Amino acid sequence: MFHSIKTRLTLFYTLIVFLLFIISAGLLYFGLQKLLISQLDHELHLYADVIEDSYNPQNNSFEFLEEGTELSQAIRRDWVRILRTDSTIVFNSDRFAETNIRFPFKKAVQLKLHDSMYREFSTVFGRNYRSIILPVRNDKMKSNFGWVEVAKSTHDLYHPIKALRKLMVLATPFILLVIGLISYFMVQRSFRPLAGISKKINEISSSNLEDRLPVENPHDEIGQIAIQFNDLLQRLDMSFKKQTRLLTDVAHELKTPLAVLRSHWEQEAENELLPVSLRYKLSSDIEEIARLSKMVNDLLLLSQSEHKEPPFKFESVNMGILLNIVVDDMRVLAAEKKQKIVLDSDQPATVSADEHYLRRLFTNLLDNAIKYSPNGSEIKITLRQRDGMAETKIEDNGIGISEEELPFIFDRLYRSNKARSRRQGGNGLGLSICRWIVAAHGGSITVESEPDKGTTFSVFLPLTE
Repeated sequence: MFHSIKTRLTLFYTLIVFLLFIISAGLLYFGLQKLLISQLDHELHLYADVIEDSYNPQNNSFEFLEEGTELSQAIRRDWVRILRTDSTIVFNSDRFAETNIRFPFKKAVQLKLHDSMYREFSTVFGRNYRSIILPVRNDKMKSNFGWVEVAKSTHDLYHPIKALRKLMVLATPFILLVIGLISYFMVQRSFRPLAGISKKINEISSSNLEDRLPVENPHDEIGQIAIQFNDLLQRLDMSFKKQTRLLTDVAHELKTPLAVLRSHWEQEAENELLPVSLRYKLSSDIEEIARLSKMVNDLLLLSQSEHKEPPFKFESVNMGILLNIVVDDMRVLAAEKKQKIVLDSDQPATVSADEHYLRRLFTNLLDNAIKYSPNGSEIKITLRQRDGMAETKIEDNGIGISEEELPFIFDRLYRSNKARSRRQGGNGLGLSICRWIVAAHGGSITVESEPDKGTTFSVFLPLTE
């Protein structure tokens, strides 16, 4: 799961954005809390300051608290009290009198005249309050008369903060989900060009090197990579076409001289006036020329495979009849090694194919089976229908192919180490031609082999209705 770059980027972006959200939410929460506390402290300070300023040292009383006024009645219902430095209570509102909240004398005596102190306390009923303690100046005595303490409930202060905290906790999973979905969408959108490029790369082969990758945005990094890859494809296409032309030209140049040499030497080999040893040597040379001519023809055939439209003439071909013809032709070679070819084709199978190239296909496969099987062995050919395909198996008991060599046997000019040690090793083009013919007919070819036990080639061709 985490091997995917898209998954890792989605998780990374989700984590980063979620952390930023947590930090922003924390700053908002604590900022709002500090702002509300600061606003409450300001109100408390104003309230206490008004009471403190109303102190009259002449008569040692607070004008703000004069009895009989509506203001004094309201203050008595609030949280207000005034104490002297000797702990004598000058004024004590009903709230303070009922709860019996102790005054913090030890901390209050440390306050200077222009200082103030804030504290929070709780009542027995679980109500929370915040108060300010402000020194009362006695300008006449140039000393501290005492302190005034004013308190207010923090319920209205912490209620919105608690509501915000609860909302943040409840909204966190939803926000995380939204951030994850947005991150996934953005990553998918960013990687969409790569998906198209990857799909197009898988479609490009030697037969369509002129195709190019799609470039949605030539100015971003993905677009630049696509442009550079297209330049590489163009260079490969030009090189591949030059190689194909060279292969075709060389094959054509060699075909005529080899044909002329073979014709001349065949005539000389029939001259009875020449010594037997010379005639034997000419016959051996003619075989080499024939082998070279076959290689040239194979090269010409492979050069045709590079074209988009192979030179095939498709028609309905009865596989049973075709295999019988091929087996009859190859029994002559098998007889030289006292080998037996067994054909099992009791099921009818018709395919749309070029009969000439199909005969070339199975002739090459049977020729290999005969070459690499011991004298007196049996080669079995089986024709069956399976899943809409005509399956033809060619099994031998020959030298086999090692597991290391199996992936390369269809490559051009590749010959296994065992084949190289044999005179009839071939030119390494036969299986390449077989794979090309099968692929051009919409089929597939597979091989199973075990050294010194034999090889089985399976050819699958689409059946016609």
